[in-house]
Amino acid sequence: MNGLLQNATTQINVLNLNNVLNGAQVNVLSDILNNSKVLSDNTVVLQNVLNNNQILTDFLKNNNIAVDLDRVIAIDVLTAPVTLYVFERR
Repeated sequence: MNGLLQNATTQINVLNLNNVLNGAQVNVLSDILNNSKVLSDNTVVLQNVLNNNQILTDFLKNNNIAVDLDRVIAIDVLTAPVTLYVFERR
């Protein structure tokens, strides 16, 4: 991920799942994330990695991308552009 972000031409998308899911879907995703130990643990690890990644922090700041890294539940670095998936749990 750091190599991608250091490339000046890298684009990054931020997809707020709360904006694309309906109320029932938000509830289901919240329940899954809140009740799955594996997914909760993975999300915590991901958030720790992101919060401690100065390259990502600088990249977001330099590109005027405001995102609360504590809300990131997934990141796709395998396909271009890099996509951060954010979600506000209920």
